Amino acid sequence: MKNTSIASLTNKEQRQHSSSFIPYSIYDCLIPESFPNVPMHWHDEFEIDYVLHGEGDFICNDEHFHADAGDVILISPQHASCCLPISQRVAALRRLCLSCQYAGPGQQ
Repeated sequence: MKNTSIASLTNKEQRQHSSSFIPYSIYDCLIPESFPNVPMHWHDEFEIDYVLHGEGDFICNDEHFHADAGDVILISPQHASCCLPISQRVAALRRLCLSCQYAGPGQQ
């Protein structure tokens, strides 16, 4: 399986997830209720997704896998990912995007 970090500059997410005062953002996502899916994207922050309930399909770089309630998905900075619904069941995700500057020396 090939590892394609940063698939293209065109799918870099433009949203600012952190600042020097608040080094993270937390989002609640309901798929497909709030929006049809989380499109393929990447950003410079770590992303931790927790499936609160329901289920979904994730693609991280070239790896495709299923996630159920209680699963945690860790996505490294600058790695492309998306989340797709697999049925009409709503997938509820809590998403934490954390700045790399707090990862420690040499981790940026």
